Amino acid sequence: MTRSEKPIATVMFADICRSTYLFSELGDQAAAALVQQALKSVSAIVASNGGKVLRTQGDDVFCLFANPANALKTALEIHRNARTLAPDAETGVDMRIGINTGAILRSGKEILGDTVNIAARLCAIAKGGQTIVSSFSLQGLKAIPPGLFRSLGDVHLKGKSDPVPLFELLDEEQQDEITQVGPALRSAPASTRLSINYQGRTLNLDYRLVRLLLGRNDDCDLVVNNALVSRHHAEIRYLGKEFVLTDFSTNGTLVIRDGRRRMLQQGQLALRGRGSIFLGRTNYSQEFEITFHSGA
Repeated sequence: MTRSEKPIATVMFADICRSTYLFSELGDQAAAALVQQALKSVSAIVASNGGKVLRTQGDDVFCLFANPANALKTALEIHRNARTLAPDAETGVDMRIGINTGAILRSGKEILGDTVNIAARLCAIAKGGQTIVSSFSLQGLKAIPPGLFRSLGDVHLKGKSDPVPLFELLDEEQQDEITQVGPALRSAPASTRLSINYQGRTLNLDYRLVRLLLGRNDDCDLVVNNALVSRHHAEIRYLGKEFVLTDFSTNGTLVIRDGRRRMLQQGQLALRGRGSIFLGRTNYSQEFEITFHSGA
């Protein structure tokens, strides 16, 4: 069979985040039961949407769908269901999902090929509660409802010579909280690098950034251990031509730049020049100050 004759399918990987944390907080028996409950729920949701679970290994599920629409519907339902499994606010089950569409190679009961590899990598770079979708899956949709996806830009993936356009799948329940940076962002000078400093640690980011998650949870890229900071408090992405901070929290995020103070409450702000970020109500406490510097 030639490459052009290979069947086209949609591959999805779903993985439970923070399983180590769950075991340490809940104990082996309770955590194992919660993980099994989550994986069982995922398998049932996949089957209800016409998908097939090919393998469940450890904390992740490998699935196959005939079309991307069913996979996307499944991903939304998995995230909504995961939120109902939380025994409390601190020990919730967060799923991360990667979806890709393309030619697959069948070898016995195994599904192989570049399509599978890309889906696995998308799952690996996703954060808890996030689904990352390749542009190949969007091409397979008959129609794309407005506001269902947010572009993550062209991202370099391991093993791929060319960048792949990636998108985040958005839940309708969350879309009202998402604001747009607007024309001011598009007309601003391009900034391709961002330096983040916190408690002696420096993160040097560039335009290939998919998502930098800030918060109290240990699965965040930048962990701020303070009771006033939400588990998943805020994120930084590269959107258009700049790095943009988005707040998801209850207590908000304070940004100080050029002597001006801006309190974000589930909104967005472009990080330009130099400034400071305080998550939650840690305002002006030097111990919890996050400094940033953006530039070309």
